[in-house]
Amino acid sequence: MAEKRVTVGTTRVQVVAQNMDRSNLVIFNRAGAELFWSRDKTLTTANAMPLPIGANMSFKESDGDDAKSALYALVAAGTTDIGVAESFESIPMEVLLRKLEARS
Repeated sequence: MAEKRVTVGTTRVQVVAQNMDRSNLVIFNRAGAELFWSRDKTLTTANAMPLPIGANMSFKESDGDDAKSALYALVAAGTTDIGVAESFESIPMEVLLRKLEARS
């Protein structure tokens, strides 16, 4: 399992690259500002999905989610600090989320 922190600002960043071996992905918006994310690297706050401060999202291949594609993010103003956990085996999503929340 790999974990990292990413600071996201008003310029688009690639949170994770495409990885065909990844089976689970969790993004946790720790603090700062509402996060906007998309699989499309041309994202804007108008065409991306919002993730409020303190919220998380998860992608689990065994549930039919797309955990393998690249993911991009930005914020409308300021910055936000996000946690990212990815696994390449069958680890329960609850375990990934607990690890990210514990590092807040």
